[in-house]
Amino acid sequence: MKRCIKCNREHDGAYGSGKYCSRRCANSRTFSKESRSKKSTANKEYWISELGELEKKKRADNKKVFRLSCVSCSNQFSSSNSGKKTCSEDCRVDLIRQSALRQLRRGRSHKGTYKGFNLDSTYELAFLIYHLDEGIHIERSKDQIPYTYNGVTRTYNPDFVVDGVIYELKGYMTAQSKIKLITAEELGYNITLIDSTEIQRYIKYVESKYNVKNRIQHLYEDIEHRECAHCGVEYLPRHQKQLLCSRVCSGKYRSNINNKNQTFKLN
Repeated sequence: MKRCIKCNREHDGAYGSGKYCSRRCANSRTFSKESRSKKSTANKEYWISELGELEKKKRADNKKVFRLSCVSCSNQFSSSNSGKKTCSEDCRVDLIRQSALRQLRRGRSHKGTYKGFNLDSTYELAFLIYHLDEGIHIERSKDQIPYTYNGVTRTYNPDFVVDGVIYELKGYMTAQSKIKLITAEELGYNITLIDSTEIQRYIKYVESKYNVKNRIQHLYEDIEHRECAHCGVEYLPRHQKQLLCSRVCSGKYRSNINNKNQTFKLN
């Protein structure tokens, strides 16, 4: 057995001349503290010299500056990175937060029809079923409330009216949602907000009564079940192009296709 002169590990000497245990040790370089100090001093002297100043000016002249629009606050800003999306750290954090909220929104965004009501989420479905089962009069709100967001005038339609009380269901709150509610209040509307915490009692009621835990969307009347192209299990697709029931099946399905393609090429 030999000992590597770099890492001091024992090895069989099979690599190269036998001095090093591996390619990693053979190709690594170690600089002494004195050598590093000399290089650092030379580098600093170069950048404060006349040649260094010319190099800095040359780089600055060749540097491209792009005029961009912040996707969070819509303000204009300049950057050398053409792919930059936000103008500041606050806007970057806000963009990340908005992205996370959209992810939460997708979790219960199944749309469908139930007893003549066109619904946009399972929150609305659970809220509707509860009141219908309890015999409480519920209908879609017909109010159209004008509001302005980012300089554009839009129309806000609350979700339901229950015994004369207007209800709005929100699993998450965005800046636009807050402006909607504030504008409605200023115009004299009294809207009751049902958030992701308060909606849970309606969801639990429906899941318990209809035995649909974590799959309330199966109660939609226009539900269309499909058969997974990989495992054959019936599932509820989130969109028209979905062919597989889960990410696990998606990975296995693609792996099988790749293996078949490789076998075909070899043949």
